[in-house]
Amino acid sequence: GCLNSVFTEDERRLLTNEISGLKIKTTHGNTPRLFRAVNMGRLLPQHTFFECKVTGQRVSVASFFKSKYGLSLEYPMRPDFILALELCWLVRGQRVMKKLTEQQATSMIKLMASSAPNRQRDVQGFWIRKESEMMKARGHVLRPPMIEYNERNGGGPVDVLVNRGSWDAHQKEFKEPKGIFI
Repeated sequence: GCLNSVFTEDERRLLTNEISGLKIKTTHGNTPRLFRAVNMGRLLPQHTFFECKVTGQRVSVASFFKSKYGLSLEYPMRPDFILALELCWLVRGQRVMKKLTEQQATSMIKLMASSAPNRQRDVQGFWIRKESEMMKARGHVLRPPMIEYNERNGGGPVDVLVNRGSWDAHQKEFKEPKGIFI
């Protein structure tokens, strides 16, 4: 829709879900600042008030940016985050851990479902070359550490057998935590 039309409650909720938790950079003032988006307001900037720390008076978001920075809001019909939307930018390169929509999942599956020769060509397009033989590296296997617990019921120390990087700690308590040194 038009940027100067009012959000419906469903649009506001959808936008809040999409940007909640993301880092936002502000562009007003002398120094850009980072914030984390929490919630999209239900009120318009001219109806969202806060207490100004400098004057101690209640002021609307719209009038604050007009008086402090000389900015008339471009999108006065859009709700805000106490910051005017036109002064907020999403920080690039953020990891977003949200479930894909059906359309996004379908697009990803189509993209990934290419044949092996096509994938090989794509990889070669990045100037990546693979050898036909495995790389060899020298190494040695370290002995597992000796782990000593105390019995939970107040009994004495017990040595525990480490097998393939794991051991049974049932009914045991730490005797004295130690670092592993090689």
